[in-house]
Amino acid sequence: MDLAKSLLTECQAENVQRIVAALSDGQQTLLGHVESERVRLTSRDAEERSAALNELCAVVLQMLPTAAAGGKQNAEGHVKIVAWENVPITRPQIDQLLPFLLSKVEDCGHLSNILITTLHQLIKLYDGTEHVLPNECLEQTIAALFDGGGSVQSYGQRDRLLLFSCLDHLVASHAALLRSVVGTQRVLLAFIHAAQGEREPRALARVFALHQRMSANFAMGVLSEDMFELVACYFPIDYEPSDQEQAEQMPITREQLRHSCECALLGHAAFAPYCMQLIAEKLLETEGGVDGAAGDDGCALIRRQLEICEFFIRSCTKFRDVSNSALHEHVDDLMTAVRLLFLNPSVQQREGTLLKDITATVDQMLHVLASMLEHNAAKLEDPFRFIRLMAETTLENVEPFVLQAEMGTSGRAFCLLRCLANAHPVARALCVPRALYWLNTLIRGQTLRSEENRAEITTEALALVPEWLRLCFVAADGFGVFTAVVRCDACGIGDSGENKVSERTTDRRHLSAVCTRCASFSAAALSASTRTELISGTVVPLFDAVRQLHTICEPNVLLAAECEAHSILLLSFDSVPSPTASSPHGTVCSLLINDEPQIAQLRTLCRAMANRVLSLLTPTETFDDSDDFDVLIRSVVQQTDGAKWGRLSTALKQFVALSAHLTTLGDQTDADGTHSLMLPDPEKWPRLLELLPALLRPLPEEMEGRKMLRKPLGNDQKFSAAIGFVLLNTLSIASTGAVELECAASVGVREMAKRLALAPSDDEDEDGTAAADQRQCFAFFAEQQLISWASDWIEQQKDDGCDQMEEGFRRADRIALLLQDVGTLAMASAGHNANDGGVHARMCAEGLSIIGKQQNNLTQNGSGGNCAALLRALRCFWLLLLSSASQDKNVPQLKQFATVLLDTLKIVVVGTAATAFGTVASPDKQQQQKHQQQLAMAADQQKHWQINALLSVHFALLNRSKSDAETTSTDGDGTTVADHFADRIEQIFVTNASDPSAISVPLLRLRLRAVETRNALVAEPNSAIVAERLKQFFEHFMALSDAEFGTEQAMADLLDLHRPSTCPERCNYRRTLFWRQRLFCQFVPIFVQFARSADCSATKRRALLQLLGPLLQVADPQHIAIDTVLNEFGQLCPLIVDALVDTLAPLGIGTAASAEQPTPTGVSASSSPAAADKPISSESPQQLLPLLLDVLRTLLQRMPPARGADGFVALMPRLVHALTENIARQTLLVQSKALECLCLLALPRLAVPPEALLPLRVCVVRAGAVLAASPKRLIRQRMARARNAWELALA
Repeated sequence: MDLAKSLLTECQAENVQRIVAALSDGQQTLLGHVESERVRLTSRDAEERSAALNELCAVVLQMLPTAAAGGKQNAEGHVKIVAWENVPITRPQIDQLLPFLLSKVEDCGHLSNILITTLHQLIKLYDGTEHVLPNECLEQTIAALFDGGGSVQSYGQRDRLLLFSCLDHLVASHAALLRSVVGTQRVLLAFIHAAQGEREPRALARVFALHQRMSANFAMGVLSEDMFELVACYFPIDYEPSDQEQAEQMPITREQLRHSCECALLGHAAFAPYCMQLIAEKLLETEGGVDGAAGDDGCALIRRQLEICEFFIRSCTKFRDVSNSALHEHVDDLMTAVRLLFLNPSVQQREGTLLKDITATVDQMLHVLASMLEHNAAKLEDPFRFIRLMAETTLENVEPFVLQAEMGTSGRAFCLLRCLANAHPVARALCVPRALYWLNTLIRGQTLRSEENRAEITTEALALVPEWLRLCFVAADGFGVFTAVVRCDACGIGDSGENKVSERTTDRRHLSAVCTRCASFSAAALSASTRTELISGTVVPLFDAVRQLHTICEPNVLLAAECEAHSILLLSFDSVPSPTASSPHGTVCSLLINDEPQIAQLRTLCRAMANRVLSLLTPTETFDDSDDFDVLIRSVVQQTDGAKWGRLSTALKQFVALSAHLTTLGDQTDADGTHSLMLPDPEKWPRLLELLPALLRPLPEEMEGRKMLRKPLGNDQKFSAAIGFVLLNTLSIASTGAVELECAASVGVREMAKRLALAPSDDEDEDGTAAADQRQCFAFFAEQQLISWASDWIEQQKDDGCDQMEEGFRRADRIALLLQDVGTLAMASAGHNANDGGVHARMCAEGLSIIGKQQNNLTQNGSGGNCAALLRALRCFWLLLLSSASQDKNVPQLKQFATVLLDTLKIVVVGTAATAFGTVASPDKQQQQKHQQQLAMAADQQKHWQINALLSVHFALLNRSKSDAETTSTDGDGTTVADHFADRIEQIFVTNASDPSAISVPLLRLRLRAVETRNALVAEPNSAIVAERLKQFFEHFMALSDAEFGTEQAMADLLDLHRPSTCPERCNYRRTLFWRQRLFCQFVPIFVQFARSADCSATKRRALLQLLGPLLQVADPQHIAIDTVLNEFGQLCPLIVDALVDTLAPLGIGTAASAEQPTPTGVSASSSPAAADKPISSESPQQLLPLLLDVLRTLLQRMPPARGADGFVALMPRLVHALTENIARQTLLVQSKALECLCLLALPRLAVPPEALLPLRVCVVRAGAVLAASPKRLIRQRMARARNAWELALA
């Protein structure tokens, strides 16, 4: 109706209102009104005819909403009239009015927009069921609107949309009548005529949708090609919405048009041959049609071709069941296009992300193409002819790009060959031998023109060797090219090659697919003569050539490649593919003929490599000094830097694990039957300790989805015990300064426990003996060896001086982490097998026994005793015992440990340093006094450790309760075990309150409350209880005076969730579902309320702000989705900004902070929120700056894209002024962090509007001018980065 009003004069509008009123009152009928306007409607004056027609259409449009008000929409979204009682316009009147208006289309055409709108509304009233458009009127509609003299494309955008909507409605509701009355061919031609040349995005989207409906409702016949070409001219879509189009309420995106266009092209099976031809033609277009940016280097063209490849994948899936001979005609063109994607010399192709995208897309494309060729060629005499054609043409054309490696295209050429090899076993059988031959040629440098390029090209080729050997021997589908026999459990093909239909397979369709797969594998299998030629002529020479590269390639790279290559051979010999869920009826697996001479050659290669690599783990005297490999290998392992050691160690461990059975290490025993495994000087070669456990058994990732055919050496208890002895003995002799040796031995112990705790799969352990042997080996190592070693170390550690005693305590902490990791593996192993559950419990029992023994020794020695050994025992086993609290049956052990801790705490707190650690008599009084001071410091440190340990035990006991509202374990008087334990802790300090070195009782009570509140936050499912407990804690905190509070340690206890003794995941504490998200969402509102309270002093506020660091650690994006806590982030932002303003710029920002200028102080803090784990002195507000800036930076980095503006626009002025006002007076650390925050504020991902940034630009410029003279290059760089970010945001 708005359109009608805009086209009418004021006089016409009044006239329309008068006529509508008369029609509504029944004073006049619509046909009567038309008759009265006959003179004007048939006038020779065009303007008069147009004015009369506009008034008539306006009247009809104004009456129609009333008619449609009683209707509802059908499945197609069209209005269906259900009642006409109160409608001024009757159905017969509409039936007579519609032909009249259609007759006026040719007269007025596109000059009367209101006429098209009226016709659109009238046509929509015919739903095709209750109200059917008359035959004559239906034919007239098609003739007048679509195939008449005028073209639809001559109308404006809005009218074209309405016309396409009319045709869409008619096809949806009157398809049968259109076919019988108008004729299929005429309707299709009308649509083609109307849609040709359309370019407006919204109209195109309507055309594409209508095209799908037309092809589904009408038999196209000879017009199928015309229908296809109607849409094909737009493929691929080349459209980017303008700024004006993007500003529309519902803009049309390129992806929407692309999807609609592709759906139209795939709308009918008749389009299949044209579709394949279109794809081949478009893929071969390498110039024109793509407007890339300057400096694009052809990336836009590559991206467009990748989209076409993705469309090809869709089309093959859609037309898979259609016999498509046209596909065969285009195989050569498709492969040419694929080669151009990788090797087009006119495109300066970028490596990295673009190459990965090309490889991933082409890999999928070729796999689908090969599958479709095989499926459609099943009736041919040679169903794999076209797949062979794919491989042969590619190999022929790609050879120059491979061998002329100095052109820089060999890497991309091998990527193409890998995609082709993965496509089908037949293609793999053709590609792999040629690729291995070319690699051999490149490694030997036979095609090089300049020797200067030898190292680079050889290293590149060497990196490809393991990958192609994997395709040759152990492909991802379990079928390498060396398969001589195929066994299939589904179709019954076995070692004898007889075909027997399995009784288990009843699904004929599945059986057909599996047997087709077997046929593919059989067709790809190499003959015996070909296998012999490939191994003797290519594989063996390739290994020989690789071994000669020690003077050309980096030693660590060469050794890693050799280990990976030999590991692949071992996997093909001694393992088979594991069954997968994708083939539940059976597995197709490749079997090697092990007695063939060529396989014996490969086994000889592996045995020779095993003798060299495993000589690492034997005494030096066995080395052959005449062999360069033997001389260098140990130095390579030890001297490889940390960044490269990761890949080398992974390769070495895999090879050692797979090749252990090739040596006699497992058979070397002494006269008493025990193994005497030795390492050559572990102090000189500590990294060898990390490799030693690999002898036990391979890990699942090292098996690459296959199952072992041999029993691992790790199932031999004597052999595993020998390895455990070597590792633990080395750990014992590691001196104080031998950090690398101790670290390597610890890594070796963890690696050994990981391999022994690994449960064998059912396929590897059919009779159950392997699992039993392995559990026995793990139990012996954990209980007998590791715990005994820890006990011996505790007793043998000397306490000759304070320094040695402190070093003993630090090492005890490292041992505690080691025991906790092994205990965690024991519990994980128990999850696989219930019988293993006792290993962890027995480890804890042994630990308590050792602690009890040291406590008895201290008691027997009386006042002259030294509790250092007891403290070492406690510190060694406390993490292991804490993790045992996850099971109710282990709680008594934890209670026993807590009792010993309390007794020891009495000695340290109540007694003197001499009572706790003894004293050393010295004639030198000054030396004696210094020794006493050191003892006092040691006693103070032990006191703090014991308090933390007691609080951790308190948390573990609390965590065993079912909930905060009920008790499950009591001591008979109604109080819980945890409450009784807390009272005992408090009593120790109450009785010693006069000691100034002891912790204050109010602070201890606050810390106990913090632990109890933390348990509620983690484990309590009732949100109301959690909120109440948290409020009570903060109220108790606020009630303390600053003098009573004194330190922020209680705050650290509240969110102490990331240390080994407090991490819920590491210790397996009880916790609620999504506990991190629940904690964050419940904690933030209450925390902000108390932090902004007027009753909160400056000292307490600084203590509360210290919680921000660990609080953001809880909201780690790796654990929770940031979108779920955006509201809480918004609550934290003002608090953080206020704190920064108060601390950074107390002058001129409108805060209540002190008027004194901040004095730069030398602070040292971590650049991550974890720095808040350490207490910060409340006397130094400036020391909070690094923490607050870290928190702000973390908040900005984690804010989801385009959501930052919601919370920061209002805060930006104060924040930017604070970050820049006094930046020159801050420390370098604060300057660096402030500049990082400034840069993040202007990045596009936060979407801060330029109008908010523009007034603050002067602050950034001023700060840049001040810091331009900074002597530190890092500060100048970060300032430039921040200023550039602001300039780009404002541009």
